[in-house]
Amino acid sequence: MVHCVCALAVLFASPSPRAQNTAEALRRQAIEFSKQKLWTKAIAAYRAALAQEPLDAGTHYNLALALKYSGDSRHAADEFSEAIRIRPGWADAYFGLGAAYHELGNDSLAATNLRRAVELDPGSAAARRYLATILLEKGDAQGAIEQLNLEQNRATTAAGRLDPDGKRLLGRAYLQSGQLFQAVESLRAFLAVWPNDAQGRYYLGIALGQNGDLEPALAEFRRAVALMPDFGPAHQSLGAALRRKGDDAGALAEFRIAARLMPRNPLALADLGQALKKSGDLD
Repeated sequence: MVHCVCALAVLFASPSPRAQNTAEALRRQAIEFSKQKLWTKAIAAYRAALAQEPLDAGTHYNLALALKYSGDSRHAADEFSEAIRIRPGWADAYFGLGAAYHELGNDSLAATNLRRAVELDPGSAAARRYLATILLEKGDAQGAIEQLNLEQNRATTAAGRLDPDGKRLLGRAYLQSGQLFQAVESLRAFLAVWPNDAQGRYYLGIALGQNGDLEPALAEFRRAVALMPDFGPAHQSLGAALRRKGDDAGALAEFRIAARLMPRNPLALADLGQALKKSGDLD
């Protein structure tokens, strides 16, 4: 038993001053490598620092970031987890872990860790927005709306103004949930600040079209493709709106562009096929 206690004492002993100085020098090197996006060198320097100070949560966290930026999300998740083990309650580490799991395709664990991040730091707009994005991807539009409304309430209270990026995402969430009036309102608030955002114009066109406002929807789709000519979904939606209006030639032209930009999209190909059949041009 005495031997076990001694072993534990050695295991958890603080690093010597020399080891601490060496670790700090290596961390400075790693930071400089990271600034230059030399991720392989940064990762090696952070690991060397951890060999000197294995229980430094900040170094595990920074190593995780370097791994994530290098494309190694799996090992990044391991390092974020280690940072949390050493320093429980660190919101940024939970945020990073959630982002790593999202990149690994595990949206359930991503959402769990992002929820923990916003619990620990309710003012983290980035973590809340990331969580809302994942909830939207999972089809939980109402959950995304709840998170984004919390963010918007905090932003309005703190800064006296609404956050435009949050408004676009909130508009998408309202659109996905079928709350068209709120979607239009949120997207117009976003576009009042960022009028040249093609995706915002596209989503507003979708909301207006679903609400039966065909001419305003057409105007938004036209602005979207003017702002981003290679935006395939906007061309496809413009074609669909023109078809509803009875402009078959205009619809066919847009469907051709959409199919060229999205050659593996079955809906784009189906729209083009139907338009070609109707026009009699099947060559």
